[in-house]
Amino acid sequence: MQVHRDPKTTVEELRHFPFETFADFQAACRQGTAYPSISRQQALDWAYLGGIYASRACKTVVSLWVYLPYIAVLGFIIYAVATGRWLTLLALPAFPVAFYMFNPTTKTLFGCVCSVLVIVCFCIIAWGFWTSSPLLIAFGIVLVTIWASEAAAYHFAQMYARQAAVTHEDCLCLLWSNWSLVVFFANGDRYSRIFETVGGACVRHDE
Repeated sequence: MQVHRDPKTTVEELRHFPFETFADFQAACRQGTAYPSISRQQALDWAYLGGIYASRACKTVVSLWVYLPYIAVLGFIIYAVATGRWLTLLALPAFPVAFYMFNPTTKTLFGCVCSVLVIVCFCIIAWGFWTSSPLLIAFGIVLVTIWASEAAAYHFAQMYARQAAVTHEDCLCLLWSNWSLVVFFANGDRYSRIFETVGGACVRHDE
């Protein structure tokens, strides 16, 4: 989470924020009429690097999910070397592809293709058990681990970032100032620092 050049510390200082006070924002979140959404990458950077108000538990949980797929890939390599199945290493290029395809941001580009690939991964594991092939089972488990870890890392990062934004006013202001926060309303309206959508009409703010 980058530091803005002119940091604001109160909601009253923010431009285009849909609430007059931080208390109003908190009340709307509690009632479910408003929902803050944090940029995936900003939330992950904040949690992983231990940004403002990022607790030790937050950093630990997110770091675990970030490192888990790399540990799985390393385990696959060790398995291939230990069993002398050198040709198994030819499958390694599939893992960088999986990291890209299973990234939540990529899913917005390819849609159902990513979901189909997840099903294929589970099918690989099932086929491995059916054919009693430890190699296929290990390969499928690594792919599933990459998928699950990427989804979980972003999920928990955003969850902790939202909690921080709703609890700490200066954190909320920092997110808003850095274009990392969008406030959604139950009626479909949404607001950010650079645009707002009200009643289906989108208006862009000139900074």
